[in-house]
Amino acid sequence: MRLKALLSVSALACLSLACSGSRTGSDGSSTGADGSDSGSGTTTVGEEDGSGDGVGDGDGDPATGDGDGDGDGDGDGPGCGNGVVESGEACDDGNGIDTDACTNACTVAECGDGIVHAGVEACDDGNNDPFDMCTNECEAAVCGDGIIQEGEICDAGPNNGPGMACKGDCTPNECGDGDQGPGEGCDDGNAVDNDDCSNTCVPATCGDGVVQPPEDCDDANMDNLDACTNACTAAECGDTLVQMNEECDLGNANSPNGACTSECLNAACGDGFIWAGQEECDDGVDNGPGMACKADCSDNYCGDADVGPGEECDNGELDNAPGLECLPNCVNNICGDGDKGPNEGCDDGNVMGGDGCSPVCAIENPPPAAIPCGNAIYECGDTIDNDMDGLVDLDDPDCTTPCDDDEGSLQTNLPGQNNDCKQDCFWDANSGQGDDKCVWNLKCDPENPGADIGCAYDPNFNQCNAQLPPACLNFCVPLVPNGCDCFGCCEIAGEFIYLDSNPECSMDNLDACNNCTFFDVCNNPCDPQMCELCFGQDPDDLPEECQEPSCEFGSPCLQQADCAEGEFCQTGCCSPIVPG
Repeated sequence: MRLKALLSVSALACLSLACSGSRTGSDGSSTGADGSDSGSGTTTVGEEDGSGDGVGDGDGDPATGDGDGDGDGDGDGPGCGNGVVESGEACDDGNGIDTDACTNACTVAECGDGIVHAGVEACDDGNNDPFDMCTNECEAAVCGDGIIQEGEICDAGPNNGPGMACKGDCTPNECGDGDQGPGEGCDDGNAVDNDDCSNTCVPATCGDGVVQPPEDCDDANMDNLDACTNACTAAECGDTLVQMNEECDLGNANSPNGACTSECLNAACGDGFIWAGQEECDDGVDNGPGMACKADCSDNYCGDADVGPGEECDNGELDNAPGLECLPNCVNNICGDGDKGPNEGCDDGNVMGGDGCSPVCAIENPPPAAIPCGNAIYECGDTIDNDMDGLVDLDDPDCTTPCDDDEGSLQTNLPGQNNDCKQDCFWDANSGQGDDKCVWNLKCDPENPGADIGCAYDPNFNQCNAQLPPACLNFCVPLVPNGCDCFGCCEIAGEFIYLDSNPECSMDNLDACNNCTFFDVCNNPCDPQMCELCFGQDPDDLPEECQEPSCEFGSPCLQQADCAEGEFCQTGCCSPIVPG
């Protein structure tokens, strides 16, 4: 490449200076521009030696000769581009132009050789694909040449154009393009199906199934008695013709309360319209047993054996009577209404006890004398059925001793139940009254934390006016002092905290608090490692470091059955029942 470039420069220099070299003999001798060579075949170093020794390049340096034997340094020895058609060459124009009739490879230019022949070819992509952007005739592909090339959907050549199957832009003529093509009755170029030309490019007509102005409807049939007439007008109730979805049509005689309703339906019980002269009522879907209007469209009334609105009962006219379950006014016969009904021993018109007829309408025996309990008479010894369950005092299983504070408490024989000042908050919540006198030191109340929240329990504060919050939950721990939850556990902000926690235990330091584990009765397991002994368990189940509770008076107990007759298990110890 460098040699060829130098030769080109020398040639240009010679042209500019009007210099030339000449050949004078068969031995290649020549007269150089500097006149230093005599043509003897010997080389004299100069700017252009022209020695004819076959190695001269015109620059005086035999080491870089062109090797063509002419000594002029022009590089026009044998080979493509020297202007001489030699063996293996189809042509050789020696001009270095690749886009004329003879390429730089000395081949005759032809379509498909990948070289665009100037003035002859529009393109030449060197392949035989007739469907790309350059045809096999080396012409640029265009719409209308009859060949579907890339980017074209169709090409019918001279048959492209308006109204033809292939349009002038080589896209197919389609319904909706605004150009009415073959097979189309019309083409308005829009997607509106209800104008003069449908979306299938068929002219709109009555009966084509598409509603176009001025049609009301179009059901595409010739049935004049359906919802759409043959003139494409909508059928309507009241036109005296019974069309589809109509059961009747009396014209102007249609009415909500007539034989044919305003909706052209036959009057029927359950349609929500009262058929004049035929029905007493009709509430539609609300007809039926227990409703104001019965299933046969007759009014519901007291005595029809169907308990309707405003009725408590209805056993029929013969069985609605005084002394029976249902009174004549369809009201239940209940205790206290003054009418002695079935299963009542008496009914004095009230639900008070002590007047010969109990609150449950049972004949009372003479009331027993009240039993005092200290300075008070508690519910289980006051001779009154306080919870109105028909059972008084010790006849009520909710009462364990005459001095029980609350006759309505649930009895489960757990320590602390139904005993004044030993009731825990579980039982307060159980009675729903919160009156079981479960009190303790307000300063230690976790629900009302203060500066002394970590203080030890002080039994001297048992009688303060603070009630242990109902949020307190049961916890199976022995030797909990009186007045506290008998299981020693309270709930603080979502945490279950054992009362005997570290003094640092507080709302702000819950990590210092001991967590509670609940026993089975509270639907939670016990934790023997925390010396928790659940009801029904043997003390031997506890670790050795746990001490069994001891009682100053009476024997230890876990449930009522552990105590002798006449004793009550309270806070883990059997205590005698001592009437006031």
